[in-house]
Amino acid sequence: FGAPMGFGALSAPVRPGLVVVPARLPPASSKSATAFAVLPTENGPVLAPPNAVPNMLRADWALFLELAMYALHGQMVGRVAFGIEEVAEAISQAVVAVIFIPASCGIGGETAVRGVAMCGGRGYIVGANHELFEDVEDWGTAAILHNPLTCHKVTEEEIRGEPESKRARKEATAEELLNMAVPKAAAMAPPPPPTILEEAAPTSEAELRRELKHLGRLDVLEDKASIPEFVSATRIRYLPQLGAKVVFGAFGEAFCRANLEAHRKALLYIVHELFMAKRGVAMKVEGRRSECLEQFLVRIGPMVRRFTSKERQAYVKAASAWTAA
Repeated sequence: FGAPMGFGALSAPVRPGLVVVPARLPPASSKSATAFAVLPTENGPVLAPPNAVPNMLRADWALFLELAMYALHGQMVGRVAFGIEEVAEAISQAVVAVIFIPASCGIGGETAVRGVAMCGGRGYIVGANHELFEDVEDWGTAAILHNPLTCHKVTEEEIRGEPESKRARKEATAEELLNMAVPKAAAMAPPPPPTILEEAAPTSEAELRRELKHLGRLDVLEDKASIPEFVSATRIRYLPQLGAKVVFGAFGEAFCRANLEAHRKALLYIVHELFMAKRGVAMKVEGRRSECLEQFLVRIGPMVRRFTSKERQAYVKAASAWTAA
């Protein structure tokens, strides 16, 4: 354990807990909300709670800067993209894990952020009053990639003369370039979700501990959907809002108090999915791996050592997989 978004408003009925997102988001330059975050879920993109956005944005931006520094020195090449054209190409290839868009990109930027979420990534629209706005704008938009960009193969048409589509891209504005990229990405993604987006509900440490205890009930353990749902809640709500130390501390305490082997293994599988599912994006945020090691793995270690060799085998395999992830 050693380092993750075009919807207009619909006249459809609003279901409980869902928010109809207008054709334009509220201006990110307003003092009440200087940045917005759009996250992916199994039910489509959701707006992150405003109180969770600052920490998420700072952590993801720090990761981008770190990866960019490596790339500029010839190491870990292909993990970032920056500049309008390069980011637009990354969106069109559906390889964006996290995208950062300054509010000056307008509707095209909003469309790009939502398009990235449709493909499983997450994105931020940074308003003019935000402390990171000038940094993001200096990079001309930026992105963290989960796969390197595919090199473009020169066609016979391009050898004979510059194609019309390429000339159009050169003449396009930043907003138009981002708008042009999204349809290509959408074609590589599952069918677009409905235009009604669910806002991730605020949570608390008490709720997390209550749900961890609830996970140990026999009827919940027998429900095949319980673990995937808890993984999604941990990735979308608990980790961004409560932080890794609180979350994995609660996991460790619940594990040590669990009376059933199935309850302990359910907790293990949830952490395992955080490391392995969706390319492990959830655990690549700075500090999450180290907190998981300290608050969960180290804490449960003495208890695991007392297990039978058969029960202990699952934990050894999981730890080996996490180290390699």
